Amino acid sequence: MATLGPPLGRERRRTDLYGRVRRFLYGILLLAASPGAYPADEISQVGRLRAPAAAEAQSVSLAQIQGLLVLHSQPVAGLPPTMTLDSVTAQVQDPGSGQAPFFRIAPRAEGGHFALPITDFGNFDLRLQVRIDPLHPEWSLAGSLHLQHTAEGAEHQTEIANLRITPGGNTIYVPFEVSLQQSRDAPEPELSFRWRV
Repeated sequence: MATLGPPLGRERRRTDLYGRVRRFLYGILLLAASPGAYPADEISQVGRLRAPAAAEAQSVSLAQIQGLLVLHSQPVAGLPPTMTLDSVTAQVQDPGSGQAPFFRIAPRAEGGHFALPITDFGNFDLRLQVRIDPLHPEWSLAGSLHLQHTAEGAEHQTEIANLRITPGGNTIYVPFEVSLQQSRDAPEPELSFRWRV
């Protein structure tokens, strides 16, 4: 009759002190990952540890316009480029449904003056001017943006930051974004314009 000796190999690892501690810690990890441990995570939802809800956002976007300004260089040196708008889309917050679908805008252009009307919301008036730097091969693009809001009867205006462009070819594309946001702390919406370059 064969005598049984001490456990060897895997059996020994399961029964020695190291194996018992390892199994104990593994059990704690399984317990922490179980559904019963979910209430322990609720502390992050209480008091100052609570994450801000989406409704508690600092500002709400009432309208947003994204467009692409196209600059065409003139064949005669020294003349500023001509400007056109291409692919202008808008997104307006609907107070009734809370949705903000995208739709296209058909701009009315006259030189560097672009009218961007949005039905039942207001008229955006974009005025841009291109200057040629006589000392450097650069174009300087700046202007202003005006909004006449239909619902409120209010008017908003902002200056457009100067953008320097180094001509490279006959056509240059410059994307931009317009936003009208209502902050929780401000009584009036804020109109902003930024170049996306």
